[in-house]
Amino acid sequence: MSLSKSKIIQQFNRAASQYDRFAQLQGDISADLVKVVDAYAGQRKDTIEIADFGCGTGTLIKALAGLGYQNLFGFDIAPMMLEEAKQKCATSVSLVCSDIESLTAADNSFDVIVSNAAIQWCQSEKAFSEIGRTLRTGGRAFVCTFGPQTLKQWQDAFSIDGQRRVHTFETPDRIASSIRSAGLKTLSIETQLIDVTFKSVDAMLDSVRRIGASNAQPNSAEDRISKSDYRAVKANFEKTLQAQGKLTLSYEVITIVVESLV
Repeated sequence: MSLSKSKIIQQFNRAASQYDRFAQLQGDISADLVKVVDAYAGQRKDTIEIADFGCGTGTLIKALAGLGYQNLFGFDIAPMMLEEAKQKCATSVSLVCSDIESLTAADNSFDVIVSNAAIQWCQSEKAFSEIGRTLRTGGRAFVCTFGPQTLKQWQDAFSIDGQRRVHTFETPDRIASSIRSAGLKTLSIETQLIDVTFKSVDAMLDSVRRIGASNAQPNSAEDRISKSDYRAVKANFEKTLQAQGKLTLSYEVITIVVESLV
């Protein structure tokens, strides 16, 4: 899967100021990850070093700081997302602009790595290679990402004339292969299909557009839907809303726990 880093940066820079308002599911997943990390690391709050890969606006890392964790590091590719994080987080939290696929962090830097809704914007093999490189022996990474059933309603609606206009998400099997290639031990990998419902077409569209979740593949700009096709798709969603009283977007949430063996 080829990705345009410049598009990813542009998309998330543009979305940064409104991301928290529209990222409903991502916020829920973040809260769940905080609980899991705290259950694992809670006895070492003053010594353990935790990194958030793809920290975005800093929601997750702020929550860990609020629980008393002292040594926190956040990495994100989009400068404006980090600016939002800086407004939330204490100055003691280290925030660095860096790509998950090629981090500026040194080898064996962290006891725990957490990543929420970020590695779908990476090639998983490169992302887990960096997790393996920067995780200390015996350390754990807690990762949530999205699988190919994500936004299947959009995939069906916007795949006009055979052109795919929705981001391609890697399969759980592909991700598991990337974990093995990185030399990490899989402790668990689970998938769950979560449906998010909306009361209006605009709310549904905003839930994706306003958080920067556009197609990041290099040729996606060439395959943009025409205005007339877009109006037709929106009209079809309106018909579905009238018939069912709601609109649904599905997300295939992949939750992963891995451990470093070296």
